[in-house]
Amino acid sequence: MERKGKSCTIEFDGASKGNPGRSGAGVVLRDDSGKEVMRAREGLGSTTNNAAEYRALIRGMKTALDHGYTDVRVQGDSQLVSNQVNGKWKVKSPNLTQLYKDATELKGQFQGFKMDHVPRVHSDMITFTLSELCLILLLVVLCHSDIFCLQLIIKEYNSEADAQANRSVYLRDGQVEKEYTYSNDSEYGIYSGYDSSESE
Repeated sequence: MERKGKSCTIEFDGASKGNPGRSGAGVVLRDDSGKEVMRAREGLGSTTNNAAEYRALIRGMKTALDHGYTDVRVQGDSQLVSNQVNGKWKVKSPNLTQLYKDATELKGQFQGFKMDHVPRVHSDMITFTLSELCLILLLVVLCHSDIFCLQLIIKEYNSEADAQANRSVYLRDGQVEKEYTYSNDSEYGIYSGYDSSESE
């Protein structure tokens, strides 16, 4: 009798301060009920935003595989990464070729894999409460509809994966931190260390 696999949602995001610049990868794993299972961050040194997005996806898939997940739904706001991994777009940048190969190799290790592009503003907006939306509307009016002001407001409501990516830019290149926020396997707490396979 075949054992039923574990499933989860992987939320990933990459951050690059300068593009290229100091970069990091952020990941959140959620169980089938949507409850957060763990967070992971990885320092990437200096790289581009697209490379950071790929590295975040790779970190998310490795983390899911390491914890026994066999079926995953992946969500990220990088249209480029999503469409390339789903085979809709070709990889044109030589800097992304190996990252694409690594991601597709990991993708093949899951029994079930589905990847969705979730636009940043949409993914952020769906988490707003009515009072938060009213506050945003008020601030936009006070800012006289200044688009820069609106961007600053929306930035405060970024996804949890984005928050982890922004925290990870301060980690050393190759340094990985994991926080177990909930687990059926009695793994709690924070782990910090280096992933030697990612260090250069």
